Amino acid sequence: CNLARLAWKEIADATKRPEDDAEYKRIRDLFVKEFPGHPEHSDQAFGIARELFAKGQYEQAAQQLADIPTSSRNYWQAQRMVPGCYRQLAIDEKDPAKAKSWHEKALAAAQNLTATAAKGTADDPQVASSRQTGDLYAAFSLASLVKWPEALAAIDAYLSRYGDPLIQRGAEF
Repeated sequence: CNLARLAWKEIADATKRPEDDAEYKRIRDLFVKEFPGHPEHSDQAFGIARELFAKGQYEQAAQQLADIPTSSRNYWQAQRMVPGCYRQLAIDEKDPAKAKSWHEKALAAAQNLTATAAKGTADDPQVASSRQTGDLYAAFSLASLVKWPEALAAIDAYLSRYGDPLIQRGAEF
């Protein structure tokens, strides 16, 4: 199944035909379903999530990314993408009540990322990057939710912890 997946990926990429792409996706999904313990499963699941993100299917991408196992080499990168998926859904949403709900999900995902990274090894660059990303998305989400005192406290904490010159110059929320 894995060889078929790899072969159909090459065919789909080379031909750019919709039917070849559909066959690749069918076999890819079968591989993920039938071989969840395979070492390439998490890489494949991460690839699927990135494809969903690239197509603007942010909710499905967030769900796929959140399910990447901690044993995966893509775990921290996947978790860093989750708050961004929800933030993009909020930005794209026209209904203010639904946008608020997406911002709340982005905040929860950012806080979860920060909390999970805080339990990790401090000298691991993936962990450090994840904590910083979580802190930044939390600040953005709080500002988007018009929770100004909490947003300003989060930004102050972020700047004192990381000293990010982009934020110091005034990044747009």
